[in-house]
Amino acid sequence: MSYVDDKDTRLNEASLTSYKDKAEKHCWYDSCDCDHIPIADCDGLVDENNKGIGRYACMADSQKCYNPKFFASFMRKLTCQLNHYIENICALWDMVQCMGEYVASIGDMGKVHTNYSRNSAVSSSTFYTPITKEYEVSLYMDSTTGVDFENDDQRRRLTDRQYRVFLRWCADGTTLKASEDNTVQLVVYHSGESYTTDMLKQRSVHWQMMGVTDGAMEMSDTIIVPKGQYVKVRVVPDNSASGVFRIHQFKVEYVPIVEGKDLPDCLKFTEKQEQK
Repeated sequence: MSYVDDKDTRLNEASLTSYKDKAEKHCWYDSCDCDHIPIADCDGLVDENNKGIGRYACMADSQKCYNPKFFASFMRKLTCQLNHYIENICALWDMVQCMGEYVASIGDMGKVHTNYSRNSAVSSSTFYTPITKEYEVSLYMDSTTGVDFENDDQRRRLTDRQYRVFLRWCADGTTLKASEDNTVQLVVYHSGESYTTDMLKQRSVHWQMMGVTDGAMEMSDTIIVPKGQYVKVRVVPDNSASGVFRIHQFKVEYVPIVEGKDLPDCLKFTEKQEQK
């Protein structure tokens, strides 16, 4: 069964430059015995083997004695075919080098960093504030309590690169009045941004409890945080109720963002030229 190269693209031959030899400059070169075969042209290499060296192999038995013309032509064809092999091997090494340089240019892929902060037991009163109080919590990569109007853990590790940050926390209120609307809005942003009312409209998630005196809810959000920043969570009450409220039990997961880069020419493919 013959090999059929049905791909409509091939390697960008012009970008593979390790092989610099010119076959036509050598004494063994003959235009009749040496076809031009592009790099990665499997059909061309197969044909060269079958119709070139293979043809001579079929003719060898008929040579009763040393025939200089036959063997000279055979050696030229063999050398030409080996030259094509060498050219393709050099191209493969060019590709390996190119891929290595491309991966290196992307840089450190980074590791996922997870931080747990504002930890407190269900029965604890830690982090509770009046449900009508507006405030913000600053969360650094190494925070334990974070920074708010009452707490400061003195930890200030900023992001060392751009991250997609996933936040999960618990929002809960207690000593509520069942007859009151206890809505609280929460907005996640980063220290490079200024809080605005538009941000509240676009990004906020809300906690709402009615008909109960105690209520807790798992909440989550995600945000892209640039290098040299930290996360902020703003608590914005939308009520005039009584009782206390808190956000605690944070799990903050930092996933490095690797910026894409254009492929170098050596990894691009060009349209396959039709054989004339």
